[in-house]
Amino acid sequence: MKKVFGSNILQVLPTSDGILIAYYSEISENKATVGFKRIVFETGAVTNVPKGYFLVEKFGNNYKTFEEQVQNYITCRVVDLGNGSTLIYETNGNAKIFDSDAKLTWSGAFKYKNCPITSAAVRRKHLWASYSKENAIIRYNLATMREELRLGGASSPLEKPKGLYTLGNEMIVCSSGANKLLNIDLSSYVINEYMSFDERVHEYIVSGEYEFVLLDSGLYLI
Repeated sequence: MKKVFGSNILQVLPTSDGILIAYYSEISENKATVGFKRIVFETGAVTNVPKGYFLVEKFGNNYKTFEEQVQNYITCRVVDLGNGSTLIYETNGNAKIFDSDAKLTWSGAFKYKNCPITSAAVRRKHLWASYSKENAIIRYNLATMREELRLGGASSPLEKPKGLYTLGNEMIVCSSGANKLLNIDLSSYVINEYMSFDERVHEYIVSGEYEFVLLDSGLYLI
């Protein structure tokens, strides 16, 4: 693995030609300053970018509308639902769905046993959501937003799951409690180990042909 960026990362966004990183550039007792870096794969260039550049990549051209309706535009997560709609969820579990014109069409909360959602991914007509404190992953029907299937539990290998990523008929899960990436077959729900680490893994990111993992110590190319 190759270390790409240090710790204090808030979010990593894949782009058409690289990645964007939001991170704490300065931390003191009284305040924290957020900075934004852009890494272009073709040239390897690492540059500072303004907040607006990050917001356009994260939310699209209607970013001002989204920025006004979320509690924290940095820590909230954005999921393309594949039908012109966008799901935005906060760290406390509160969530909203907007249509292609950035109009609010649904609001609610994703919680399981009072545990807020920690990550989400879409496959076909389903939304998969992880709940780390309950060792659970839940599948929702996008049309009704109702729970359909639950994976995990006390004896499951899904230890503190987060960082979901779907590709075809498979889902990669960051098992932060076991320091592993797990691969779930979404037809049989068989779980296999994909990769292991010496520290907690929080997120799995794919940008183009490159794979990254976000660990406690920073962002790594794998």
